[in-house]
Amino acid sequence: MAQEFEVGVSKLESPPTAGGKFTQVFESAPEGELLDKRGLLFAVVDLAVDPDTDPAVAAKLVWDTLSEEYYALPSEEAQIAALERAVYAARGNLRQHSEKSTLELAVFVFSNDVVYAARVGRTALYL
Repeated sequence: MAQEFEVGVSKLESPPTAGGKFTQVFESAPEGELLDKRGLLFAVVDLAVDPDTDPAVAAKLVWDTLSEEYYALPSEEAQIAALERAVYAARGNLRQHSEKSTLELAVFVFSNDVVYAARVGRTALYL
């Protein structure tokens, strides 16, 4: 018998620093059919950007790209393939915005009784 996950999130974050570093936890739970087909999306974004780039804006760019790409059509695409596409798109968009940026990212999707995970860099999470 399949069980639904009970997801609890503790948001540990660091405010943007003068050195251009930023860490934040993001989560997305779309409504309706997207939630059923794609599940809940969680990510820890840890990045460092150029001194001329606002790290909060860069983190929002990463998160927006992740969520938009993950929940984009085609809906029949496998969840793990959508997650991979979203992670690469987020990394690519950040590098276009801030060439010397570094991105460490941990992303999880909770869907029915399955957890999908992707990691870039040294980001560590405890489940």
